[in-house]
Amino acid sequence: MNLKRNIFITAVLVMMLIFTSCGKDEKVLVFSAASLTESMGEINSVLGDGMTLNLDSSTRLRIQIENGAEADIYISANEKNYNLLNEGGFVEKGSGILENKMVLITPKGNEKVKSLEDLTGDVSIILAAEEVPAGKYARNILAKYEENGVEGYAEKALSNVVSNESTVKSVASKIALGEADAGLVYVTDVTEATRNKVSMYEIEDEYNEKATYWVALLKDSKNKNAAKMYDELLSNEDVKAVFGKYGFKVVY
Repeated sequence: MNLKRNIFITAVLVMMLIFTSCGKDEKVLVFSAASLTESMGEINSVLGDGMTLNLDSSTRLRIQIENGAEADIYISANEKNYNLLNEGGFVEKGSGILENKMVLITPKGNEKVKSLEDLTGDVSIILAAEEVPAGKYARNILAKYEENGVEGYAEKALSNVVSNESTVKSVASKIALGEADAGLVYVTDVTEATRNKVSMYEIEDEYNEKATYWVALLKDSKNKNAAKMYDELLSNEDVKAVFGKYGFKVVY
């Protein structure tokens, strides 16, 4: 009897240890805009590798959440996708956290494009797809430039688009590989991996778009570590420093 009793007690203790360990080690699932790939990877290390990152376009991630995908925290590269989740009842709480801006990039050594004006010439362009925040921003820039008095500019520039990518990271990668003459990306997409392979040209403020990033703690999250991670993203000074290092303007 004592042997059976000891085995039973041992089994109970083992199960308690397993459940306790699972609770402590449960990682927070963060659905994050792909333009935050490098910064969120480093932030995950800063915060003790407590996150599992799902990096994709903000729109695609939002649709996944709306269709039942399990996630704890969502970070969008625009306010629109955040608002759609909030209006749908998916958000427990949220906040604007970062600002970004767009730049024009070309393959290093390519002299065909040096400004927005050159995008209507005999050139090839890669943009993010229109449903992706960076793709919407890019098209808004072209429209603003046309409003400056260049009739038919946006239509002509868009006729030179040879690929609409699912993420802005893909745009930067393909321009770095020389697959087109120009692309419009976030300034933060010109990273260590691409900096020596592309030339970057500023876009004047009157035409540029201010991208505002929003973070949300999701209402259906069952991860007890999620709220703490959300608070860390909004308050940890080391997190802010990482965002700044990668070129983002911290606005919280």
